[in-house]
Amino acid sequence: NNGALHRIDTQTLTVEETIELNVTPEIDLQTTIDGENLLYIADGKINKISIDESEPGVFTELTGVKQPYALGVHPKTGEVYLGDALDFASQGVVHIYH
Repeated sequence: NNGALHRIDTQTLTVEETIELNVTPEIDLQTTIDGENLLYIADGKINKISIDESEPGVFTELTGVKQPYALGVHPKTGEVYLGDALDFASQGVVHIYH
């Protein structure tokens, strides 16, 4: 299954646009602190799409990440946190992106 985003008109509750991602996001979507971008993980990258755009871009490549497990955005600093479960047996790590 490939994921898609749907832009919805909040007044009429109708779908204005469907944006095909051509990948299935691996874990939950997150928003940046300004509410202007969505972040998601797919294909070894954290991807970003603006609420005003129709094409996602790459926020960062996940080099050195073995098992992406959680994605979050710090509510004050805007730093992006990525939990790496490694092998699910040893202690995981958290990567922080600015």
